[in-house]
Amino acid sequence: MENDKKVEVREWLRHNKNDSPFASNRFDREEFEECIDDLYKLGIKEILVTDIYDEEDRIASEGGEYAATLLVLIPTNKEKILDFMLKIAKLNTDECDKEGKYLRLWWD
Repeated sequence: MENDKKVEVREWLRHNKNDSPFASNRFDREEFEECIDDLYKLGIKEILVTDIYDEEDRIASEGGEYAATLLVLIPTNKEKILDFMLKIAKLNTDECDKEGKYLRLWWD
């Protein structure tokens, strides 16, 4: 069931044994972990996993929770980071609030 829990992404991954825990139609686990590492290297201060699916049967069959939404706290020097985020999300810049403090990414 999707819930409103928010967890720092690396902490979430550390305790999640699902082989495809995030947006499995876009990332395998290794690609997702590399993407997160790249974002933190660019200066992102915090990345939260939201809209987490944590049903008991999912955890039993897949090994852990699943999600497809990130909430990214964008620092003030954000142009480079936004360009990277838009590239990985395959979004048009018109779909992004560049004045905001957070960027919410969701994969379908």
